Amino acid sequence: MPLADVACFAGSSTPCDIGLALGFNGVVAIDRDTDDEAVCAALRPVFEAIYGRGGVPIAKFGSKGLTSFFRCTVAVFVNRIFRRSAQDILVELLGPGRSTTLPPSIHPKSGRQYAWATKRTLLDTTPDELPVLLPEDVLAIEKALSPWIEPPKPIRAPVRAISSTDLDEAQRRRQESYGLKILDEECRALAGMAKDSGRNRKVYDVACRIGRWAHRGIIDERIVVDAIVSACVANGLVAEDGRTSVIKSAHSGLSKSVNDQLPFLSSSCRGGTRHA
Repeated sequence: MPLADVACFAGSSTPCDIGLALGFNGVVAIDRDTDDEAVCAALRPVFEAIYGRGGVPIAKFGSKGLTSFFRCTVAVFVNRIFRRSAQDILVELLGPGRSTTLPPSIHPKSGRQYAWATKRTLLDTTPDELPVLLPEDVLAIEKALSPWIEPPKPIRAPVRAISSTDLDEAQRRRQESYGLKILDEECRALAGMAKDSGRNRKVYDVACRIGRWAHRGIIDERIVVDAIVSACVANGLVAEDGRTSVIKSAHSGLSKSVNDQLPFLSSSCRGGTRHA
């Protein structure tokens, strides 16, 4: 259903800000939180490619930049922040557990109304009509922003750990595919866990199991942690214990697995199937 009848009032006549909780029905957002012309020019081909596949473009203006809406079809959407520095956010990928303010709300800093930047809006558009955001689009965004964003801070592994340089490109892709498949399955299970069912231990176990790929630079550590946090938003652990506590448990699991070896994956198997 479109959000045609969305309204929020404090009392009987005073309008309040309208916020959209993201993630439901696959609706996600990309917040370009900058007006830097060079950054916007680098991102333009990425968005043109996404819109070129079809769908109704929907976007809104805030104080600066532009927030665009998409539909994500993968099981685990990872919220990400691309920064030029600690205080300078360029782009945010917003999904489950995050929200965004919709027009005609008032921006708290500028005092101006949010406004739709497109003819169609979320008020007359269903989620199925939105352009689809694919994992490769996220990689393209990261690549486009690479001249400006801070480099990742990898976990330092002992010298005796296997280096990713021991893998050729095909082996690396198989390892990445296999590791991401496990991460997806584990986070699905974690997201469905109820209170008092061992969610904290599961956070540690998931990170510990995936750590071997993070330590060798095959899967970005931030992707692992963000996927775990998203799952814990879904199961309520973030709301109860806080995001910092979940991240701390995930880092503990990652540290524990620093010496774990990569599995042997058959070169003849598709999707990174493990060879016994």
